[in-house]
Amino acid sequence: MTLPFPAQSSLPDLLASIALLSALMLVGWITRRALKARADLPPQAARRWSANIRNALLLVAMVGLLMIWAPQLRTFALSLTAVAVAVVVATKELILCLSGSAFRTFNRAYTIGDIIEIGEYRGEVLDINLLASRLREVDRREGSIRLLKQTAVVPHSLLFSTPVRIVARAGSLPEHVFSLVFETKLNLFSRLEEIEAAARSAYDECAARSNSDEPEQAVAVTVTIKTTELGRQKLEFAFRSRLEDAATIENVIAAAVGSWVMSQNEGEIAAET
Repeated sequence: MTLPFPAQSSLPDLLASIALLSALMLVGWITRRALKARADLPPQAARRWSANIRNALLLVAMVGLLMIWAPQLRTFALSLTAVAVAVVVATKELILCLSGSAFRTFNRAYTIGDIIEIGEYRGEVLDINLLASRLREVDRREGSIRLLKQTAVVPHSLLFSTPVRIVARAGSLPEHVFSLVFETKLNLFSRLEEIEAAARSAYDECAARSNSDEPEQAVAVTVTIKTTELGRQKLEFAFRSRLEDAATIENVIAAAVGSWVMSQNEGEIAAET
């Protein structure tokens, strides 16, 4: 390990510093003796001269020491700069995380219980500390809130490079969206009311089984119908529920609607034959 002040190069500077201080001390001692020897000099003037000379000698000492140790101080300053740069580079991510935490707090971006999306991370906020937020992840499909069996730790540094999307605030029921695609000759557009009735019946059954006291739990499921790029008929379902119930309700609705479509399709085929 290299010392900032090598012993061999510092020896001449040390001797010069001792010589300078010794000379200044000698000059101060001689000056004080001379002032005391002058009987015609008033005491107040003697004190003033003594203070001025002392301050002048101190200034000379400071300037002299700086001139003597200037090369060594320059080397030491460069070493400190290098260390400071290394520390900043090494802790860059840590500093960004702390700054991101302050950014989240000042802007009230999200809090525990919110369902958020940050980049590729999507889920319910379980915990927030100074460096990161812990999420209970949900399905990454657009509109889906099906819970996954995993958690994710999201560093707050992402807040400076990735926008935060609030899917649902804490205390509210988030909306879950899923779709079913059917390749059938049955005209689902004309049977939309029957499909909605089957979906809502299945939804109400799940809501009753959940024994939830939340009034929003009674909000009915909505159904929209579209076509895919290949011309297939696509049913899109949307409803509000707790995260824990979304997967169950989706499965029940999919089974009920799928069974209804298949039964109607079989009836159409039987009628044709």
